[in-house]
Amino acid sequence: MKEHYPQTRFILSEDITEHLQRQLSNHEIDAAIIATPVTNPDFDFVALYDEPFWLAHHRDDPLYTQDSITEEDFSRIELLLLADGHCLTQQVMNVCGRAQQAESAIGNELRASSLETLLQLVAAG
Repeated sequence: MKEHYPQTRFILSEDITEHLQRQLSNHEIDAAIIATPVTNPDFDFVALYDEPFWLAHHRDDPLYTQDSITEEDFSRIELLLLADGHCLTQQVMNVCGRAQQAESAIGNELRASSLETLLQLVAAG
């Protein structure tokens, strides 16, 4: 975009989807890249890409030696999740068969604000 619009000053920031959609509605920002489908009829959207869903676990975890991982396996493990408000938290709970379970009942008190932090925590065991 900078090549096509060299005089434009771009300001990039990261926030949770709810905040980004509110900022779009209030005309505080011009565009947002979000991970969930857009349900607001006032917004136009373009799908940019699909990403795979990955499970990160420590190599000492029993899941490491399994050929496949089932929804039942997910019901027995502790999940490390992003902080409340991140749409990925609810997506993880849906994939893991815990969609009906309250986020506060997942069983851990640790929440991170970035995927990189979660990966470092998993790597540390």
